Amino acid sequence: MSLHSVAMTVFQDQFTSTQTTVITWSVFVIALLAAVILIALIVVAVVVTKLVREVKEKINDLHAKSLPIISKADQIITDIKPKVQTISENAVQISYTARKKVEEVGEAVTKIKGTVLQVNDTVADANTKTRSQVGHVNDMVSTALDSTEKLTHTVVHGINEPVRQVAGLIAGLKTGFDTLVKNYQGTGPVKPFKTKSDK
Repeated sequence: MSLHSVAMTVFQDQFTSTQTTVITWSVFVIALLAAVILIALIVVAVVVTKLVREVKEKINDLHAKSLPIISKADQIITDIKPKVQTISENAVQISYTARKKVEEVGEAVTKIKGTVLQVNDTVADANTKTRSQVGHVNDMVSTALDSTEKLTHTVVHGINEPVRQVAGLIAGLKTGFDTLVKNYQGTGPVKPFKTKSDK
């Protein structure tokens, strides 16, 4: 049964032949449009199905490729977790130990500073006393040198004076003997005396 027959049966008594023809053609055009839309929907459905299948395959490939990476990442995280916890605990311990050592160094520096101040005071006191002693020793040495110089001068004078006097006395005696011998022997030169050992 064709569309025309259906239209004619439904609307046979009420419409004229021109109206029936228009209605028939309208129904035909609507049916044709419905068929085109249906074909278009079928084509779209096929294309969408194909695209969905391709996307699904790509997702499966991506899933297959990413699954080992995710598994490896999970394994690395599982392996690293205790190490990170140990590192964190060690960092806390190091921080505590470092703080304690800094405090100990601070106390040691304070003690050293006190000791250095005491040593400074001791050195300053020793320096003052040494200067005083050096001045005292300098005075003593100067006095000793002055005394030694005076003593040397006195000794030299004490020795030179008698030696000069003895030399003067000997020169006087010699001149006296020479004169005596000259007078005794006459005017000739003085002859030395001969002793028993010379004969």
